[in-house]
Formats: sequence, structure tokens, C-alpha cells
Amino acid sequence: MKLKLIFGFVFLTSVFISCDEDGLVNPFKKYYTISGVYFEGSNQKPIPFADLILFSENLSSGSGKPKEIEMVTTDVNGYFEFKYPQKDKWSNLYIQKSPSGNPTNFLAKTLLKNITPNQNLTTNIYHDPFGNIRFDLVYDDIYSSGDTLYIAGLQLEKDSPLYRENLEGKNTPGLVIPFPLISNQVGPFEIYYHPDLEIQLKYPIYFAVGKSQLTEALNGDTTLRQMVLVRPFPNLSVVRLKLN
Repeated sequence: MKLKLIFGFVFLTSVFISCDEDGLVNPFKKYYTISGVYFEGSNQKPIPFADLILFSENLSSGSGKPKEIEMVTTDVNGYFEFKYPQKDKWSNLYIQKSPSGNPTNFLAKTLLKNITPNQNLTTNIYHDPFGNIRFDLVYDDIYSSGDTLYIAGLQLEKDSPLYRENLEGKNTPGLVIPFPLISNQVGPFEIYYHPDLEIQLKYPIYFAVGKSQLTEALNGDTTLRQMVLVRPFPNLSVVRLKLN
């Protein structure tokens, strides 16, 4: 009888371990979920029937190779839900669009990074991630009609009337803001956000009042350069620029 009980226990344990490895639910383990809606971008249009994969960076394994945890397909409304078991070995998790499936999934693409493991999370993700940026300007009352503020180096959405793809023949995109200003706060503007970058879009922008200053800035005048950290939606990134 004891042998049968021992055999039964070993058998059930192996079944539950196998269930866990095969992606099935093990009733003896705690599970966490990551859920939300997969949108195209700021238009808030859901993407249905897209294959998404949850990975762990798996740094504790020593292999240096990420571990695929689960793949799910969004429903007709773009909703997704990952369910994964608690494990101490999980490192930072990230969600990637699968390179297979329908045309939406033509290329692999990281959609969300640095997810803390072993906790529930509800968050929307975006095929074309974006953030919002606002500039708070500090300056004396010396600028008037005819003066122009240039803020170069920004990959903004192109529907802003202040946006130019090319400033001063330098193939540098940015903003052209004429004086006088209604407010010392300019924006917010929608800006591209790239979660693939390890540094969260911390990059230099160049700002100047007048074309001659802009030319100096684009030619390497570091006094007219500032590092900017852009965070993803729904955060608002506020940048303070001292013009004089």
C-alpha cells in the first residue's frame, strides 16, 4: 500500500512538473498575469489576432539567452493576457511581437521592456510606441515678433504645424516656433518612443533663437545642447529650456 502511495505521489508530481513545462496550469503553483490591449499607436485602434510573446531576459541562468515563457494571440478587440508561474529565476520580462502570423506580425519587434517579474500587471501596449513632450521656456522679455525658436533633433509625429523634417539643410527634424509666444509652455507634442533602446530615449536636442544660433548648435556648440529623457505614454515628459 505504501509503495502504491509513493508511486502515486511521484507520478502526480511528475505530471504537475510536466504541466508547468508544457504551459499548462499547475494547481500547486502561484501564477501571475500580464494583460491589456494591443493598439496601433496614439490612434487607439486595437490590433486583433496578433501573436505576442512574453520573454524573460533569464540573466540568472548564466546562458545569456532569453527564455520564451508564453505566446498568446490577441482577440478581436486586441485584448491579450499572459499567465505565467512564479519563479525566482525570472529576470526582467519583455513582450515582443512574433515574426510569424498575419501581416501585422511581419517582423519581430519589442513592444514593452523592463517588466518586473512575479507580479500582476495591467497595461496597454502600442505597435508604434509614443510619448508626449512639453517644453517649459525660461527667457527674458527680449524676443519679439520676427524672432524664431528652433528645437532640433526631435522625431515628432508629423501632424504638428510647427514640425519640420529638415532644419537648415542639415537633415535634422525639429520644431520652428515663432515669437511672440502665448505662453512659456509649448506643447505637448507627440514623439516617437523606442523601447528597444536600453537608454529610454535619452538623447541630445539642440535649441536656439535665430538661424545663426541654430547653425552653431548643429555644428557642435554644446552650450546650445541639452539631454532629454522621453518616457512612454501616458507619462508627460517636461523639458525646461533656458533661452538666455
